[in-house]
Formats: sequence, C-alpha cells, structure tokens
Amino acid sequence: MGYIEELEELSKMNMQNEEYNYAQRIIMLDIIQKEILEAKASDDYFIRFFEDVVNDDIGFDFKSALSEDAYNSASEEAEACIQVFPRMSEMKANRSVLSWIVTALKYTDQLVLHYIQEILETIPVKDPDHGIERSMYIQINNGDYSAQVAGNLLNNLYEQRNKLEHRYGKDPKNERKKILIKPDFKKAKQLIHSNFPRALKSFRKAYKEHYE
Repeated sequence: MGYIEELEELSKMNMQNEEYNYAQRIIMLDIIQKEILEAKASDDYFIRFFEDVVNDDIGFDFKSALSEDAYNSASEEAEACIQVFPRMSEMKANRSVLSWIVTALKYTDQLVLHYIQEILETIPVKDPDHGIERSMYIQINNGDYSAQVAGNLLNNLYEQRNKLEHRYGKDPKNERKKILIKPDFKKAKQLIHSNFPRALKSFRKAYKEHYE
C-alpha cells in the first residue's frame, strides 16, 4: 500500500474511531486531507499552482509550448503565490491577498505574452490609457480570440489589484482633501475565486486548440 493509500485508509479509520469526539475527529481528518493533497501535488510549481487554481489536472504541457525562461519565470511566480497561500482554498481575506494577486498576474503574464506573440503572431499593443500589462489583457479581450474570456477576466482582476494598491480617494466631507480608502479584501478574494480559475481554463483551451 502506497503512502497516499495509507493516508486515505487512515482517514476512514479516523472517522470510525469512537475514542475521540466528533470535533476531534474532524480536526484530525482535516490534517490528514491536507497531507493527502500535499502528497498528490506536483513538484513542478507551475503545474502545482495551475492544478490547485483550476482544481483539476493541468491538461496541457505548457512547458513544451513556452520558452525555458518564460516557464521558469512563471514557476517562480507560482512558488511565490504558494508561499503566500499554499492553496486557493486557504486564501484569507486579508492584506496577503494583494501580494497574491500581484504575483499571480505575473504568472499569467507569461501565458499572455506567449499567446499574443507566438499564437496570434502579433505584437503587444499599448493602450493609451493603461500600462503594457493591462494593455495586453485588453488586446486579447477586444479581439475574436479563443482566449478572449481570459483577457476580460484578467483585466477585471488587474482593476481589483489597483483598487487594493491605490487607495486614495476624495473625502466625502471635504472635496479638497484626500482619504485612504479601506481595501475590500473580502471582495477581492471573491473575485479571485470567481475569475482566476476561469482565466487559466480559457488559456488552456486556447493553447490546446493551437498546439494539439
């Protein structure tokens, strides 16, 4: 019996063990389940992060499509995200959300840039109202492309990132003054859970259509 099978068997035995009360068994079950997830997780941070976000097998060999530098860079960003929140399910609505979303967008930027230059065979176009990163999301969103959904979702996430990072606003009591707006980390967390998995799935679909 392998390690994962032993953990799964231990999980079943734990719930049947009446020496502990229900609350204690649930705590132990949670610990065992986390260990099972850790044992199943890939050693490749690119894959590990992708699979955790989409809650599914990666389903495409991005390593064969991206350049070595791009893949390694994305893997480093993935590792950094995992250090903030080991799993999406463990994300907390606190200031760490900003660190996570900034780094997660850098991870996807490698997919975005490759998609524009190598799959669409065009160049990134700078939007007059935005920086180059957000311009690339808008560029994908504005075209009739397979990854159009990803472009829209990433643009929304970038806007959410800006709201967390750039917090100055007008004082409602005195328009001549500025105030620091309290970040809505709960809303940011909800948007990440709603949009980011769909964005990665959209890119996976687009990459598979092109390369397979």
